[in-house]
Formats: sequence, structure tokens, C-alpha cells
Amino acid sequence: MASRSQAIAAGRVSGSRDRAVVKPAPTYISGRFSDNFWIILSPFVALAALVALWNWSGQSDMTIYSILFGFIVTGHHMPGWIRAFGEPAVYERHKVRLWVSLLAIPPLVILPAFLGLGAVALTIAAAFDLWHVAMQQHGFGRIYAAKAGDVGRRSAKLDLVCVLTWYATVVAWSDSWMEGIARSFRKAGLPIFDRVSPGAWAAVKWGLLAASVLLLAAYVANAISVWRERRIWTPHKHLLHLAAFSVLIWTYQYSSWFRAQSVQNLFHASQYFFMVWIYGNLSIRRDATRPGAFYRAIFRTKKGTLLFAALVALYGIGAYLLYSSGYRLIGGDAERTVQVIGSIGLTSLLLHFYVDSFIWKVRSKEVRAALAIRADGGVGGAPQPITPGPPAPPLRQGLHAAAYFGLPVLLVAVVGAGNRKVPPERELAQIAHESTLFPKSAYTHFHYGAAALKKGDRGTARRELSRAVELAPTFEGPARALAELDGREGRHDEEIEHARIAVKAEPKDGNLRYLFATALARQKRLDEAEAEYREVTRLRPDFAGGYEGLGVVYKWRGSLPEAIPLFRKAADLDPKYREAWCDLAGALATVGQTREALATLASYRSRRPDDPVAADLERAIRADAAQQAQRTQ
Repeated sequence: MASRSQAIAAGRVSGSRDRAVVKPAPTYISGRFSDNFWIILSPFVALAALVALWNWSGQSDMTIYSILFGFIVTGHHMPGWIRAFGEPAVYERHKVRLWVSLLAIPPLVILPAFLGLGAVALTIAAAFDLWHVAMQQHGFGRIYAAKAGDVGRRSAKLDLVCVLTWYATVVAWSDSWMEGIARSFRKAGLPIFDRVSPGAWAAVKWGLLAASVLLLAAYVANAISVWRERRIWTPHKHLLHLAAFSVLIWTYQYSSWFRAQSVQNLFHASQYFFMVWIYGNLSIRRDATRPGAFYRAIFRTKKGTLLFAALVALYGIGAYLLYSSGYRLIGGDAERTVQVIGSIGLTSLLLHFYVDSFIWKVRSKEVRAALAIRADGGVGGAPQPITPGPPAPPLRQGLHAAAYFGLPVLLVAVVGAGNRKVPPERELAQIAHESTLFPKSAYTHFHYGAAALKKGDRGTARRELSRAVELAPTFEGPARALAELDGREGRHDEEIEHARIAVKAEPKDGNLRYLFATALARQKRLDEAEAEYREVTRLRPDFAGGYEGLGVVYKWRGSLPEAIPLFRKAADLDPKYREAWCDLAGALATVGQTREALATLASYRSRRPDDPVAADLERAIRADAAQQAQRTQ
């Protein structure tokens, strides 16, 4: 760190008597730059980083979110456990809670997945997550308020009500967020928005906005009152809330659900990473009990941040691989994947929430001592060494942990006991209703269009999918669906344009590139088709369709010598790919290699003896060869 907190400076007197100690302003946790970068202004840092990724990485919104979800969002569940088990004061005080929570992992992962309640579990976890995000924001605000000397109960209660109401207002006004919430609860068998009319929902939104404005006025009035009465000013807390909520207001209006989620998740996790590391660093210098070597290796010096980051990545990589592999699966595999993802998501979130609920309380002596917060609200002075408080009775700790994890499991069981199988007509009506409640969400229009298309209502499907493309052109799903619909209806110019939009949204998707190339080739736009087919072979070198399509482009140009190796490559990659084998045989026969052409067809027909196209082609080649033989006699 470029500068150290008052606690660090005071703890390093021994061995440095001849060295001048520079004490930064005590209202920072670590120092001016690090606090502003990692906590106070981190929403702006996260927004800038993600805007750069969206514009220049060439990755889709979903891909960026998937990586973020695994390596950062899920990865940030782990650092609290490092502190809980690695810091002697915390472990000794809460060890029964910690071990009971570890014992809860197997049933939390296995039971919801085994019983088919993974989607329900993920919905319950998502509801817990909304509360958790708001409480972390409130917690950081209270830390900065306490370090400035404002430890009054009036300010603490007002801050809590303000943060919760402001966050609820921002979420309610975000159609992308609310569509995701409504869809999750509907899939879990709780269609809570079915009976909410658009007028009633508008009244809820405006009511929350009015309450937020009134609370903002009360917040400002309280800040002025605290200054007048006690000459206490908390600029870091005010800037923290201003930065977070201004960025949330802006980003939650994104029509893309992935974008709306990504910014908040990134700065939330970044704040948490910094807090865990700097707290570990401070506690090593202040803790009366010496922690283990591994804990010291992570938190004692800045070099430990590399090990810290590696542990986070290892924890998150499993979630990323599971999420990315399961997202595109269809049918039964997709359902099983959702069950596993939901169970793991619930478990990881609950463990994270639980540990945080008792290791980060600002009112606890350990946290106050490490952060140099005085109980009397004063600032400055020599901070006292950390001395752990007495642990709660083991039975009480065990019952507390059992109740904490039992409640969500009970909720999963109760919700899961309901009927989650909804007739297609009813589901279509529910999605249509959600599109009227949350009209700015691209995803509600996409799901409505997909459901209408499944029912055969192509007019509604085209309208809704087009609206989704208009709202979120960076989401490839609606554009892909429209391109496929255009192809079936013979609208080939529109097919090309929609495929182009999908490719722009997901440029590294070889399947989309193939769809686009085929649409171009069908319209004889051969130069563009060639470029796209070459990109397909680069992205998917083991995909036979890319080589077959490129070979067809050369065949249509009359360049059979260039087409034959491409057809041969496609046939080698897929022994049952009719088009590749027939095109190869036809091209060989055309250039006079009749024997090899017939051998090619014989090889293919040994695997597909009943293929009528190959049989007809073989008869045609033999007839043509016979005519050629007669002419040469």
C-alpha cells in the first residue's frame, strides 16, 4: 500500500525508533488512494473497465458476465473463509458455527439437485443476494461514519433505512432486473407478478421513488445536524453512497440483463476483496495471537495478493466451467445442469452470507480494533491490540448455524412442494404479462418471442424478437432467432442482416458465423461468404460444415481443384456428412476422376446404405461414365 492506516503505523514502533512515522488521515481504512480506488469510487472504476470490455474485447455480454460470474462473483465467496479459519481470534470465537456450516455443505448441494429443486434453490439464493448487496453497501458506509466519529444510533438506523430503500427503488425501476426476478420466481412455481397490473406496478415504483426522495432529505438533514451538534463530518460515507447509487441508477437501466448485472457484481466483489485483504493485513499487525504461516503469507505483505488472487480464481473456476458449459445445453442435460448450478449457487451464497454475518460486524471489538475505530466515537489516539471477546456457548453457536441454514432449506422444500409444471398456454400468458410490466427489458421480449414461436405464432414472435434486438443489439439470442425465422420464411435479405447483428454481438461463436456464411452463400454473395466460412474454420477447426461451405463457394466459382481438398477435409471430419461426401464425389467425377468418385460414394454408402441422394448420384456418375466410354470407342 502507498500509505498505511493509523493502526499499522502504531503497530510498527518496535524496531523502527529512528524512523519517522507518517500517519494518514484516520478516516481512511488503508489510505487515500487505495480506499478511493477499491471501495469509495470502485463503481466508476468497474463501469469504466466493463465499458472498455464491451467495446473492444470482441466478447459478448453473456461471455463477459460468465467469466465475471465464475472468477469474481463466485470467487469472492471464498476470502471470508480464509479469515474465518486463518485468524486465531475469529476461529476460536466462532469455531462451532464454522464447523456446523461446513457440515451443511453436502446436504445443501446434494438434496436440491437430487430432488429437482435446483432452480428453486437458485431463486431463494438470489433473494438472499439482494439483501446482502444492500447490507455490504450499508456496512462500508457505517465503517467510514464510525472512523469519522459518528457512532450514534440515530445515524446508523437512518443509514440502514436509506440504503435499503434506495436500493429497492433502483431495482424496482430496472426492467432488466425485475424481469430476471419475475422469471426466476415464475420458474420456481411462484408467479408473484401474475396479479400485479401495470398500473399497480407503476404505483409501487413511484411510491418507492417518493420514499427515496424523502429519505434523501432526511439523510442530508441528519448530516447537517451531526455537524452542527458534534462537528463530525463524514465525506467518505457520502461519496461512497453517491458513487454507488449514481452508477447503479445508470447501469440498471441497461436493456441487457447481463450488462445491468455485471457492473454491480464487479464493484461489489472488488470492495469485498480489498476489505478482506486489508483487514487481514491490519489484524496480523494488531492481533495478540500469531496466525499461521499460510495466513501470514497471504496477508502480511503486498506479495501475498498474488496468492490471494490465485485462491479466488481456483474457487471460481469451477463455477465458471459449470456455468459456461451448462448455458448452451438443451433438453434433459440443461435441466440437470440447472439443478446442479442452483444447488451450488445456493450453497456458496449462503456460506458467504453466513460467515460475513458475524466476522464483519462493525460493533464487534475485533473489527473496531483492527480498523482503529474508537468506541466513544473519537478519532486518533493509540489503538489497542486486538483481544478476542468470549465465545458464545457451543450449543448456542450450533443452533444458530442450524437455524440459519435450515431456513433456506425449508423455503426450498416448501416452494418446491408446489406445482412448477405450467401448461404452455398459461406460461405464454405469464410471459406476455411480464412484457407489459417490464417493457424496457430485452429479455422479457426475447422470452415472449421464443415462447410465441414455439406455439407457432410467428407474427407475435417476429414483433417481440425485433423489439428485443432494438433494445439490446449486443444480445445475440433474438437476432439469431430472427435469422432462423427469416430463413424458414424465405426472407433471405432480412436473414442476412439479422445474422450480421448476431455475429456482431457474439463474434467468436462459430455456429453463428456458419449461419451467417450460409445465408450469404445462398444469395450468391460469394466473397463475403468465403470470408465468413474461413472464420468458421478458424474458430471451429474440427467442424466439417465450415470446410464444406467453403468448398461449395469454390465449386460455384468453377474452381474445383480448390474445392476438392475442402470437401475431402469435411468428409474426413464427419464420416456421415452426406453433403460433404456427395460434393466430393461429384467434384471428382467432374474433373475426370471417376474411379475415385465411385470409391468415395462406396465408402459413404457402406455406412449409409439407404441414402437415396448418394444412390442417385452413384447411378448418375456410372451413367455418365458409360456415355463417355461409348463416345471414345
